[in-house]
Amino acid sequence: MAVTKRKTTGSPSTKFTEETLLAFARDLKSGRIPLERQQISDDIVTGLRAMIHKSGLISFHCSYYVGENRPFMKLGDLNEDSPNHITLDDARDLTKTIKALGEKGIDVQEGLHRRLIKELKKEGLKWRPD
Repeated sequence: MAVTKRKTTGSPSTKFTEETLLAFARDLKSGRIPLERQQISDDIVTGLRAMIHKSGLISFHCSYYVGENRPFMKLGDLNEDSPNHITLDDARDLTKTIKALGEKGIDVQEGLHRRLIKELKKEGLKWRPD
């Protein structure tokens, strides 16, 4: 059996691109693919997934380990018209950072919760998400 080597120069070859995810979303939306949603895993950054919905929404999610736990966290949406827009490159970078923190025993979601409570106590009804 012949073994083919992957190119080592430039960026790795992948089918997990913004273009392919948007094309898949169009196929779901048109009914060409008869599913409500589809989850696709990144083949470059382990733990990054795109959830593609029939509505056309594409959201990025990250799974990571903290000890024996494996939390799952939404990072944002690929759709440019979303208030939670994030690029694929940013989603990959965030996933790497979140996973590295998890390996050190830090659960970023716990930090988000503590920060929210602190801000709510300080700002009260004046608090806004952005």
